Amino acid sequence: MDGIRQYLLSVIASAMICGMITGLLGKKGTYPSVVKMLCGLFVSITIISPIKQIQFSDYKANLHHLSKDANEIVEQSKINTQNAVAKLIEEKVEAYILKRADELDLQISVDVILDTADSYTPKTIIIYGAASASAKQSLQEMIIKELGIAKENQVWK
Repeated sequence: MDGIRQYLLSVIASAMICGMITGLLGKKGTYPSVVKMLCGLFVSITIISPIKQIQFSDYKANLHHLSKDANEIVEQSKINTQNAVAKLIEEKVEAYILKRADELDLQISVDVILDTADSYTPKTIIIYGAASASAKQSLQEMIIKELGIAKENQVWK
């Protein structure tokens, strides 16, 4: 912040000095025209001179760090999105099975294990609770038919 203040003060001071010099010389003649041109050049150099002090290597390093940080953020966002999608799929499958179980008057709870290598499809279902043989078979057939989860991947506990 101090550097910006210093820069603005130098630009204002150079403009004031040039204004006083050109004001004292008057408007007509050869010398006032040359002095005005030199004052304009002086103010321009004062405005542009801080550019030579910028070290572009610092910017390259900062840009590299920003790029690295951005890549890390993108990767973390992908992971977070995948986790959210997996959680949503688990919840939807569990809710669907519980709805079907409720239609069969079963009091169960369900855990869904997803196959993360295959687009987060349900791989194994663990069903907790007791059921009659016919209700259990009905639910197993529904899971096979509607969700495509094989009987051997349905674990009853």
